[in-house]
Amino acid sequence: MLQYGPGYDHNWVVNKVPGAFGLQARVVEPTSGRVMEVWSDETGLQFYAGNFLDGTITGKGGAVYKIHDAFCMEPQHYPDSAEQAELPVGGAQARADVPQHHRLQFSTEW
Repeated sequence: MLQYGPGYDHNWVVNKVPGAFGLQARVVEPTSGRVMEVWSDETGLQFYAGNFLDGTITGKGGAVYKIHDAFCMEPQHYPDSAEQAELPVGGAQARADVPQHHRLQFSTEW
């Protein structure tokens, strides 16, 4: 899949009961021990790997953000689920104005 684009921009199916609140992803930075967890009641997780960061954005301390220097994880429905009634949360249910619950949890391993 990556041969067709500059990096990840995928919706991952989360292995849990649809609508149940639970852990979707856990990322560990091994040098510092920083941990980020994404919790949600959503059925999918969109993962984007900074594919179009081009060095024009600067951050703290003048850090320049280049391609793949960052990533994003966004809990959400499956793409096109509003048009796919056979999906776990699809059709009219996906179009409904239903609250979504998310939690980002940060910690360290030491």
